[in-house]
Amino acid sequence: VGQQVRVRISYLLNKIDRLVAYKAVVRKDESNLDLASFLVLRNFSGENLPVSRFQLDYGEAFETAVLSGETKRMQFFTAKNLPIKKRFTFDANKLPWDPKKANNNVGIPVHYELENTNNNGLGKHALWDGKARLYSKDGHGSTIFLVEDNADFTPVGQTLELIIGE
Repeated sequence: VGQQVRVRISYLLNKIDRLVAYKAVVRKDESNLDLASFLVLRNFSGENLPVSRFQLDYGEAFETAVLSGETKRMQFFTAKNLPIKKRFTFDANKLPWDPKKANNNVGIPVHYELENTNNNGLGKHALWDGKARLYSKDGHGSTIFLVEDNADFTPVGQTLELIIGE
């Protein structure tokens, strides 16, 4: 006997991925920074996705259409005036230097430390790994590009290190 039945078919599409990127703008006195995080969606599935709902493990879900072959960058997180520490760290095991054998001086690695804690203005969720671009305020209403680093996954309570050079 034939009957009408309502069914729902779902499947996972291949070749849809996401990246997380950060933009950090450091105050001229290097005491704190403003942090913005972006989700970059890339759709190489061959399917057009009409208005679809996207959500990371945290934060608000959002809806957008993503066409086949399209890449979209969406800001999903901002935090202002986050205190940072500037650290100069020399580890002779990682960067051996013998002044008797070296013709030039060695660079000292420098990085900013940002704590992923509630007291520091973050701490609601882990920070995903991703590309971080750092800029510095120049004191004249503009910014200067400093460096690009790969930020590591940073759980709540841990410290994110952003390398700014030697």
